[in-house]
Amino acid sequence: LIDKAPYNISRNHALLEREADHVVISDRGSSLGIIVNDAHIGGKSKDRQATLDDGDNVVILGGRMSPYQFRVEVSRQ
Repeated sequence: LIDKAPYNISRNHALLEREADHVVISDRGSSLGIIVNDAHIGGKSKDRQATLDDGDNVVILGGRMSPYQFRVEVSRQ
């Protein structure tokens, strides 16, 4: 992703992993964190990971006004 000032994302911002029967997103030490379904992880938050819900999830890299907003669909198939 190409990010221009004011910067929203870090070079190694997030990690998505499947763990058993769910998907987890982890903040990898970014400055602004990640917003996952309205919950903030990383950045100034003490929480560093969140479990994605089955179905649609909203993931924002950086702050709420970041242009890097994604819909992530999780299916158990």
